[in-house]
Amino acid sequence: MFAPPPAGMARSTRGVPTPKAPAGPPGGAVIQPGKYAQAVTREEADSLYALGMPIARVWMALATDPDFAQGPQALYHLMRAARSQIGLPAGLAAPMQLENLASLGEAEGMKVVVLGGSGAAPISDEVAAALAKYIEGGGFVIVDGGNDEFRSLVMVQLAKAVRGAQRGQVHTDHALFVGKSMPYDLTGGTLVSQSDGIWVGDRLAVFASAGPLVEPWSDPTSKDAQPALELGVNLIAYALQQAK
Repeated sequence: MFAPPPAGMARSTRGVPTPKAPAGPPGGAVIQPGKYAQAVTREEADSLYALGMPIARVWMALATDPDFAQGPQALYHLMRAARSQIGLPAGLAAPMQLENLASLGEAEGMKVVVLGGSGAAPISDEVAAALAKYIEGGGFVIVDGGNDEFRSLVMVQLAKAVRGAQRGQVHTDHALFVGKSMPYDLTGGTLVSQSDGIWVGDRLAVFASAGPLVEPWSDPTSKDAQPALELGVNLIAYALQQAK
């Protein structure tokens, strides 16, 4: 029998509050559709975020399977959006392959891990164990919702691997979406209403988006880029606040 869900977690879908005008970050700045409209190429992104850099130097990892090629571009544009709104830690944000996360224990300064996949292949038991230890130690994981099979498999794996894990829907009024310290008020956002989460105690430790994040991050000219970037910036801000 499951314990009652902690604050911010629901067992069933709640009604979405009446949308209100986004408050935006302090000062009223918003990510305008054209602000990050110059997408970088894979080669340019690779030169900025070299694959294979030592994981010990990384504070944020965007880990994907070998067939998911958008990682470097996605990370470049997400970091550009985040720097415009929040302070970021010293160190590196790096794209890598999922298998590299087996060495996650070497990254003592890791604040955020993003997982993305293009198919129905689950993460390895070794990677799942490394992620579970990271989560139990206070880490924050984002699971991209662009592929339903990948998202579902990974959430089942992590819910089983993490001690004391409780899984459920994330309320639309969770601090991640509408907290006063968040850069963006995401009330009524399309990526918010069906979000999935894993809690350790009262702490939201794993967030799975209701739709794609990495793909729209990689192409800021797409129609889905702005809501995905805004949610991405909030997720980073939330993770950094929890890590303090």
